[in-house]
Amino acid sequence: MPDKLGLTWWDWFKLWKGRDKMIAKLGSRKLWAMVAGAALTVLGNQLGIDESTTTRIVQLVIAYIIGQGLVDAAAAAKGKQ
Repeated sequence: MPDKLGLTWWDWFKLWKGRDKMIAKLGSRKLWAMVAGAALTVLGNQLGIDESTTTRIVQLVIAYIIGQGLVDAAAAAKGKQ
């Protein structure tokens, strides 16, 4: 029987079971780089940073995330062999 949120006991169990993975994901440097880049994009003008500087910093963040993703993918592929 669903509760007020529309979740059954099985849905709550799955959420509870996956909490360790979610906590581990919150420690990801790629996640926090993305959050910082998004915040800079939104708040750049209010912080007094001109648009070209904001764009270059966000490009660096994107390059970091892509590069780290490639390194992680290579490490995962190497571990599967």
